[in-house]
Parts: sequence; structure tokens; C-alpha cells
Amino acid sequence: NVVFVATEKDTVYAFDADANPCTMLWKKSVINAGETFVDGTNLPCDALGPNSGITGTPVIDPVTQTLYVSAFTKNNAGTTFFHRLHALDLTNGSEKFSGPVLIQATAAGSGAGGDGTSLSFDSTNARFHLQRAGLLLAKGVVYITWASYCDTMPYHGWVIGYNSSNLQQRDAAFTVTPNGSDGGGEGGIWMSGGAPSADASGNIFLSVGNGTFDNVSSAIPPVAPNLDFGDSVLKLSPSGSTLAVADFFTPANQAAMNNVDDDLGSAAVVLFSSGTSSFSLTAGKEGNLYLLNQTNLGHYRAGAGGTDAAVQNFNVISSEGFRSTPAFFNNTVYIAGQNSPLFAIPFDPVQKILAIPPYPASQQSAETFGLFGASPFISALASANGIVWVLEVGLNAGTPSTRAILRAYDAGNVRNLLFRSDAKPADAAGLAVKFTAPVVANGKVYVGTQTELDVYGLNP
Repeated sequence: NVVFVATEKDTVYAFDADANPCTMLWKKSVINAGETFVDGTNLPCDALGPNSGITGTPVIDPVTQTLYVSAFTKNNAGTTFFHRLHALDLTNGSEKFSGPVLIQATAAGSGAGGDGTSLSFDSTNARFHLQRAGLLLAKGVVYITWASYCDTMPYHGWVIGYNSSNLQQRDAAFTVTPNGSDGGGEGGIWMSGGAPSADASGNIFLSVGNGTFDNVSSAIPPVAPNLDFGDSVLKLSPSGSTLAVADFFTPANQAAMNNVDDDLGSAAVVLFSSGTSSFSLTAGKEGNLYLLNQTNLGHYRAGAGGTDAAVQNFNVISSEGFRSTPAFFNNTVYIAGQNSPLFAIPFDPVQKILAIPPYPASQQSAETFGLFGASPFISALASANGIVWVLEVGLNAGTPSTRAILRAYDAGNVRNLLFRSDAKPADAAGLAVKFTAPVVANGKVYVGTQTELDVYGLNP
């Protein structure tokens, strides 16, 4: 058992996941000669602080024993910036498939935001692109997505795919807002660090943050110039050498959400099935949950009273809402928003809908989660003995005084707190990192922090 850790200083570590004391198997710096990691003073804003290197969670191909990593560097003079895709051998960290490759791309756009006849992703504007979301490996393609640093213009949300066996760019680069206004169009793919999802056919599901939206005709495929999808859930399908919008959902109040930065795309998209029905589930900064028909997301429909085409769209919390991704287990949705408790929201497999608020005490944790909320992780023995693991990064996460707190709840009654790492000093975790989620495997829980990897398990 091996646990892999990637850092903002562009270093990847491999540790024996069971050894006590901890044993490092290898470490690998993915910084090219003449370059270094990026510090906050070089960026439009210090969104991560103090460094920016590997942010999006890497992805592993267990068949070829390869770890794919997206790394951000600059030249030593701090004048040129680079995004590269690395393919590392799991056994020793060495580069594979003639990697790394420099990430560059172009995409068509009308230039309504002053971008000319095409959009570019290259070293001239690389410092504006934040690779926030986790990587996705689907049908032999590694997909990487981008947002920005603090909505600094100009920027667009990007999706770029690479062949996992040779690191050649597989699909034409896709931009969420190719014709966007406001000096760029925005449409960042944030998802609070979560990764895009894929179905069995290789279709990609992701959510998009605030930005230009113009496809009021709901045409599929989209018809130019109506090609911008701010505040939307997208289903992208690989088609030959391109990525195409195969389906989408946009809330009826998208314009109002965009005006106040209430991103829909502040959570990743969870796919699940119930009987013969398949669903997509996500959440947003308004504090709403969105339950969508996975095979017909609904497009854009601004109906009477502001209704839209979601199976369900209802409010759970306010106060900056959800900046975390839900989990689905035993017909229950688990989600913890900003300054809110952990909710266990039942899904009715007959009516195929979620229970709406208010929720009884047994479906809410007694503890609340501060800034950014938390993305739950479920461990269980098949459908029994479910435990909900939640990592609180807390208010002012990232400051020296704030430690991460790992909590475990009974999945059948989240009022029942089973464990908390701040109960005694010996269990205290390291300094918190926002959007971090716990990893559970083989009876242990792994927590990444600013300075250390913490491992929790049953006492001997």
C-alpha cells in the first residue's frame, strides 16, 4: 500500500502507507532546469498562498502504473510561466512517455471580450490560469481543467485532454466561454478542488462558475454565436478530435447569480443511479442542491416564477452556501456547507427525489463547519457500517493557528460523532489546507496538511 502526496512546491512523494514510523519510498521534483515553483508575488492574486505548483489532485492509471500530474512553474527570472503534464512511474517517480509536455492550446472565439479571432493558452498568459480541479482519466484520456486566480481578467474556463499512453493532445481544447464579454468571459472550472466525473461511455460531467451565458435557445449542439456556458452543468462528449457539448443545465436565475458571484460551479458533479434512472447531483454558492436527470440535464428554461428544468433545485443553507462536493451512499446525500452542519439528506428511490428541508436532528451533525465547508468521504463494508469522514479546514484556514480537524460520523445518524482529532493533543492534525478531503483505505485515514501527512487508524 502506497500513498502519494503532491505539493505546491512541485514535489511528489511516495510513502509506505502502512509503515510506522513513516517510510518514504521516493520523491520527485517535477521542476525543469532553470525554473522554480511560483510564489504569490508573481500572480494576479495570492489565491493559494504562499506558493502555487501542483494544485489539482493527480490521477492514477492502475493498469500502466502511472501517476499523471499537472505542474505550474516559472523561469528563474519570474517573467515566463509554464503548465506541464507529467506522467510518473508509480514505482520510482521517473518520467514516462517522453514527458513532460508543455500545455499549449488554441480555441476558436469571436473575440467579444477583445480576444481576437481565437483564444490562446500558452506561456504568455499562463500565470492567469489556475489549475484548481482534480484531473480525470477516462477512456485513455487525461483531462485537465482550469479556472483563474481570484477572477482576474482576462480568463476563460478550459478543458484540455491528453492521450494517456503518449501525452499527445487528444481532443481539441474546449473553452467554456469562447465568445465571452467582460474582457474574458470567465466560466472557470473550480469545483472546490473536486474533479470532473465520467460515465461508462466516457462522457464528462463538470460544473462551471460565474461567467457569460448566451445559449438561451438551448440548442444541442450549440449554434454559434450562442456558445457560452457560465453557471452551468456541462456534459462533454469526445467526438473524433473534438470535445462537444452533448447536454447542459443552466439555472433560470443564472443572470442574477452571475451578477453577485453566486457560482453554480462551487461543487463537483456526482453521478449515481437508482433502478433504471441515472442522476447528476451538484451544489452552488447560493446554498442550493441541484438534482438533474443524467440523460437529459434540462438545458435552460426560464419558466413562470423562475422555475428551471432541474428535477429538483432547492435551498438548504445561505451564507456563501456550498463550496464542497456531496457524497452519495445508501440512498442518502451527505454534504457540509460553509458555516453549516453536515447534512444527511434522504433520497426516495421510488419517487426519485430528495427530501427537502427542514431536516430532523438525526440528519444534521451537532457541529458546524466554518469557511469552505467540507467534502465528505464514505467508508463502509458494502452497504453496512457506514462512516462519514469529514475534514474541517475551519475559519481562516491556512493561517498558522488553524489546524485541520478530522471527524467521523455514523452514516445512519450523523448526530452520532464517533471520533474527532482535536479531542486530545496526540491526535491533532497539521495546519489546514482549504478544499482538502480525507482519503480512506485499508483501515486508515490519510490527511494532507501544510507541513505533514497525518495517518489515523485503530489503536493496537
